[in-house]
Amino acid sequence: MGDHIISVSAQSHGTTLTHVTARQHTFQIDEPEFFGGRDLAPSPVDYLLGSVAGCVTAIGCLIAKEQGFTMHQLDTKVDGRINSACFLGLPDAARSWFQEITVSLEIDCDATEEQLQAWKDQLAVRCPVLDGLLHPTELKIECKRNCQ
Repeated sequence: MGDHIISVSAQSHGTTLTHVTARQHTFQIDEPEFFGGRDLAPSPVDYLLGSVAGCVTAIGCLIAKEQGFTMHQLDTKVDGRINSACFLGLPDAARSWFQEITVSLEIDCDATEEQLQAWKDQLAVRCPVLDGLLHPTELKIECKRNCQ
């Protein structure tokens, strides 16, 4: 299959409330009140952690099917410990990123212990969201200025 481009677009009208379009889907992102938003939608980091949970679920079910066992239920909880000082512009703040992300899985399946270990090993390699968190990715920021 190879590389392909995944695109989303977003609009904000001078507030933290952002309207996002991904293919034919739309959703909103906002910040909690203590970060200057109105808390009308999940925050960007909420969505990022939700993306971890969604990717683990999707790829986990795919791998289970490939390995020949039945995944009856997969419950995922993702916790992220983040330092907000840099985001808030405080001097000498630590990096504005998660210091730790914990993925907790509760699995109901008919896999053996060996299958489950192989499943977990494959999950860490094949989930693109986990891969993006584990390894640096080149980031380019392009900016066009449209002043009125």
